[in-house]
Amino acid sequence: MTVPVRSGVEETILERRYTLKQAVAKFYPDGPITVSSLRTEIRKGRLEIERIAGRICVTQADIAKMLERCREEGPAVEARAANDTRAADLRIALAAARATCERLKASGRK
Repeated sequence: MTVPVRSGVEETILERRYTLKQAVAKFYPDGPITVSSLRTEIRKGRLEIERIAGRICVTQADIAKMLERCREEGPAVEARAANDTRAADLRIALAAARATCERLKASGRK
């Protein structure tokens, strides 16, 4: 809910503020974002906060801005996909090497 407030000449819109726990419950009830995830984004500078009476509060707009800042496109996404493929290949090779070691141990060869 937004409430228009007149302060002097300019008009300010007061958005509903959520604690981190409330924001997670409201916007990500089934995951994947947790309070810890939001704290990480605060540390990284991608989630703007307001500290009211010692409590960290965010608005829906703050969450939307964070999501924009976290969006990855183009070469960065492609590079990560290539790294994921290489990592999968390395895991397969490591599993094969371990299987070979186990076979050699079982046969008594060193």
